[in-house]
Amino acid sequence: MVNVVVKRNARNTVILTNHFVVKFPNDGNLRRLFKEFYLCWKAFLNGVGVPTVLFGPFLIQPRVKRLLKHLPEEEILERAEEIEEAIRKLAEARIEHRELRHPENHVGFWKGKVVFIDFDHGRLSGKSRDLNKFRAWVESLRRALSRAR
Repeated sequence: MVNVVVKRNARNTVILTNHFVVKFPNDGNLRRLFKEFYLCWKAFLNGVGVPTVLFGPFLIQPRVKRLLKHLPEEEILERAEEIEEAIRKLAEARIEHRELRHPENHVGFWKGKVVFIDFDHGRLSGKSRDLNKFRAWVESLRRALSRAR
């Protein structure tokens, strides 16, 4: 049985199936879609992304089912160093994801390694602030866990 979920926002429509994600722009802005495709491939070639195909106005990539939001908070803290290393690889590739203030929807695990998805707001940058954003998020997670205990 194939499950299909359609999500829309102001910029894009995303179709999620069991195995693939298909994204296309609502406004027909193919330049923005091509930029995302380029950043996805650059991340993939640096070992921190998933393979992506640009097929006309559609961006197609395998579905990453295991995102940070699906992990227990203790496991996230255990894997924080591994995720930081992956963020450093992004920075070395001069990619700034720009949405790692809330990484739970953008960091996942695919074939046993840390990967980043959804480069819609990403850009090429000489100096990335993603590591600081992620560290602040991890620190707030640690504080929340310590208050809960």
